[in-house]
Amino acid sequence: MVIKKLNTLFHKHSRVLFGAFTILIILAFTDFLTPGNVGGCDDPAETEIGTAYGEKVTAGDLQKLHHDLSVLASLQGVGVPDDTKALFDHLCFIKRAEQLGIYVTDAEVADMIAKCEKFQKDGKFSQLEYDNFLKNNRMSNDDVVAALRTAGLVDKLQKTLLSSVVVTDDEAKDLYIARNPGLDVAVKVFNAADFKVADGDDAALAKFYEAHKADYMTSGTAEIVKAVISYANFQPEAEKMFASPDARVTKMIADAKAAKADASDEDIKKAVVADLAAELAASKAATLARGLYDKLDSKLPAAEQLKFFLNWAAENGLEIHESGKLAFNSPEMPPQLANTLKTMSRTGLQLLSTLIAGENGIEVIMLKDRVEPVQQEFAAVKELVKTAYKADAQQKAAVDAADTFRKNMEAVDAGKRVAAWGESKEGKALQLTLPVDNIFQILQDGTLKEVYQMFYPEQLIGMLAFMFPQEVLQQIILGSDEAVESFIAQYPPAQQASLRAMLKPVFLMREAGGGMRKELQMKEGDVSQVIEIPGGAAVFCIAKRTPADMSKFEAAKGALVSELKDRKGSVVMQEFFEESARQCRFTFVNEEAAPVEK
Repeated sequence: MVIKKLNTLFHKHSRVLFGAFTILIILAFTDFLTPGNVGGCDDPAETEIGTAYGEKVTAGDLQKLHHDLSVLASLQGVGVPDDTKALFDHLCFIKRAEQLGIYVTDAEVADMIAKCEKFQKDGKFSQLEYDNFLKNNRMSNDDVVAALRTAGLVDKLQKTLLSSVVVTDDEAKDLYIARNPGLDVAVKVFNAADFKVADGDDAALAKFYEAHKADYMTSGTAEIVKAVISYANFQPEAEKMFASPDARVTKMIADAKAAKADASDEDIKKAVVADLAAELAASKAATLARGLYDKLDSKLPAAEQLKFFLNWAAENGLEIHESGKLAFNSPEMPPQLANTLKTMSRTGLQLLSTLIAGENGIEVIMLKDRVEPVQQEFAAVKELVKTAYKADAQQKAAVDAADTFRKNMEAVDAGKRVAAWGESKEGKALQLTLPVDNIFQILQDGTLKEVYQMFYPEQLIGMLAFMFPQEVLQQIILGSDEAVESFIAQYPPAQQASLRAMLKPVFLMREAGGGMRKELQMKEGDVSQVIEIPGGAAVFCIAKRTPADMSKFEAAKGALVSELKDRKGSVVMQEFFEESARQCRFTFVNEEAAPVEK
């Protein structure tokens, strides 16, 4: 839960630039923002970067915003956009807030300072803590005031934009009814291994090899050193915050109870304390990393950079973990880590990663060594190609058989279809009753996983959150197929097919509109489309429908209303982002200070 929250805070429901006091994202400082780095101009700060809502934006504007966000990073773990364009986008939203007449008063800034956790002692604001913070971070009161005013501005903009979002009881009830019907589902599974196919000749195998060439490469490997800011170190402080909650922690507790109505008080405490410990670790990590990124010279030899990194970790009492050779396509290599290692050379520091929310703490990774993948020739992998060719042909045969069965069933009178389905000897017959209380009862049988996911894509999204980078998952939900395809293209073709099959339920959910699944609107006797699953294909039929049990609606209502508000808010924010893209124009191009590639 902690990892998922940290990794989704910046992206969830399009609130990418507005969680000023809770988000943790990449912390990286770009060379472009260093005064004097822009050539061809007497005063680099006056270099025009673009226009935002009709106003000129200069390098100086971005430098000021970068400084404000850096101060916020020290205060609360808020990340700084890791390229010039992202920083420009952030500034566009601030310009829009100013145009709408939104402002933050001195009294509101003073209130934010008084409530900031960094400046608390025994549950109250401490002037001494505040003065020490300024001294230790070489900041002035004006720095903090300006940064918090910026944070308050974007927070007010978000509230203004979302003020029109309203969810009625009827909408919550409709979602509950759609999500909780009693369904008896008859399933037919066609296992690919049951189909006999001809072996391919050399020409067919060579053609298959060329089409799937990326599957036959040696895996790239990497050796890393990892410094970890452990969540456990902040557990005692988090427990104190829970025991004497301020307004923010009180809201966290209330939100946790609303989201998990059946959870015990002890479970709520564990969840909130874990989240607080993670936030504290994130804030500490942002402060420590700021010093590392500021001082590490990326022009030093790799060995010197590693020495500096290890000394930095030791000085700050961080845990150090070294890996052996990790293969990029190994099951032991988490996709997020593999993706991070592939892009580390584009962070501007070359060998050093950005902050990563790991299993046990916030991580910073130093790359020790890397070996690129090598293409294997056809002759060397011919036997592997034979096996893959046969499996591919069997999979296609299973899909074709499932589709033929589907068409035959649709030709039967709807009133007789369920009986005909049961009498059919084709495929493997399975019976499934939905919903079930425990998702793992279904997932234990891999052949049923995708069928279950067709009915519960929200559960699928929860699982995907641990498999896809959060920025990709966000694009999946919002509908940017180009971004999704770009991510999937990093994998070998065989894995690409599996990933696309896995995402089908999400796309169906999206196309049906706001999460209302077409499958849940099916009548008794209706037949689904063919669902391609690993190792075969499946088709299902609605055997019986019973209405949702409304006795549990009130207990679920709070979470449903919150979810619907998030969905509607996502639409509002997406529309705002699109309008901002039309009204703002980023024009700066400079090879020496180009934005970091993503």
